[in-house]
Amino acid sequence: MISSIEKIDVIEAFRDMCTKKYSKDIYPLSSENKDDRLTTFNRNIISDFLFYEFGDTPAKQVSSLMKTPRLLKMTLRKTLRAWKALHGEIDFNDLIVTNVLRYGAPEAFEFILEHFREIRQLERDGVVKNRDQRKKDLKSKWDNALSNVTWDKSASENLVSFLFPSWSESGGSNREAVVQGVRIAEPTDYWQRLNIEDLSNVEVLDQEILSALKKWKSNQSDTSYRNNTLPWSLINNKSCVAKIAQFAHVFLDGYNIRDLSQSLFGIILEKDAQAASEKNHEAFAALWRLSLSITIDQKEHEGWILKEIKKAFCISIQFANDLYYYWKHHNQESAKSSRPPKDLRDNIVQYAKDRFSGNTKELIKILDPNHVYSLYHFSFFFSSEEEGGRGFIPNDWIWLANVMIDAAEQNPKLLVPQIVNFLMRNDRVVGEHNHQVETKFANSLFQDRFAEVMNIISIESDYTHLEKSDQDRISFAKNYAKNWMHENNEQEN
Repeated sequence: MISSIEKIDVIEAFRDMCTKKYSKDIYPLSSENKDDRLTTFNRNIISDFLFYEFGDTPAKQVSSLMKTPRLLKMTLRKTLRAWKALHGEIDFNDLIVTNVLRYGAPEAFEFILEHFREIRQLERDGVVKNRDQRKKDLKSKWDNALSNVTWDKSASENLVSFLFPSWSESGGSNREAVVQGVRIAEPTDYWQRLNIEDLSNVEVLDQEILSALKKWKSNQSDTSYRNNTLPWSLINNKSCVAKIAQFAHVFLDGYNIRDLSQSLFGIILEKDAQAASEKNHEAFAALWRLSLSITIDQKEHEGWILKEIKKAFCISIQFANDLYYYWKHHNQESAKSSRPPKDLRDNIVQYAKDRFSGNTKELIKILDPNHVYSLYHFSFFFSSEEEGGRGFIPNDWIWLANVMIDAAEQNPKLLVPQIVNFLMRNDRVVGEHNHQVETKFANSLFQDRFAEVMNIISIESDYTHLEKSDQDRISFAKNYAKNWMHENNEQEN
């Protein structure tokens, strides 16, 4: 009989042989974590007795299920065949543990095949309703499925927990460590990849992305992914966005993430000009989420995003708004619990005031006719304390009111939809909007130029390019302006 420690020695040697065979592959786990994850145990152990006393390590459980040299040999042979197809595209330890279950505990493997989606779903603690009851029901199905087995049921259950940490009693997880593990369902379903053992229909390989990230960090101008730079790949190949987000942490730190984001922003602004918007680019949100988890110093982040917003203000106010809305926080804790720093907001407002006061051409240049709330969001919405402002004070925004009116005299079709937002209060009722004009608020903002605003709004223009709700609001404001002008003209006469 082969001893337990000898089995583990064989597995370790086999693992080393498999990884060295494809030495050019990039592994997202560190060498230490990759090697120790499965076979960690005290190398001072000198007997099988002490080994079994050591505790419930994955090594012990694998040894328990690989009862004979023949079974172990078959399992390793099947693993080697699969690794030839999947090397670098799945976690090796998950592959071999799955095969240990497949051949040493077939009923356990069949149970996973049938219920792996439900097991994965247990990870969504706090999201899945009745999680404890669902887990209890699954455990009952497990007991029924394995009621008559002769192999070590406890060992198999622990190895299921090795693959799917939510299956353990503690519900613990090694999510950060095993990014190619079978517990991962998106953007790649590694459980299905393992069982299919075929990469012919895989659009984006893990090794392509890992190599691209490594090359980009070394040289940001390098055509690191399919003859494109990494930022252009994020724009042109949507299928690689989620994969880059999956592996970014392997090579990139918080500063690298912001360098990559900065390049992306520049491409978006160059490509889309006035129509630049986060909604048109999946990579924008993917990199933003990464920035919150791979952080830099708060002050450095504020300085960086302020520069990026200033660049955007030269091309697209909508994109500048998107940058502030998403990127004003430097980490997840700040985004969840803290209000944005007022200094950042104050600096942005001052920059806009200096740039656009009396400069109608610059304001017209950065407006997109399809985004009618851009100026309202920039001034009113982001002035709330929750968004980092000090509250909207009309006197502080008279400069914007004046430049909007002057710009509207040159291009009423573009500016009227923007101005209308400062007049209207929209009370939503069932199935429709109850439009009202906030005369007091509008007068406090537009002051002695209110009559000019009424005159500009009354000008007929075609707004069929806008959504129906926006058309209705503009139509309501236009009728109000016409009536206001008629009444005031009668009073003058």
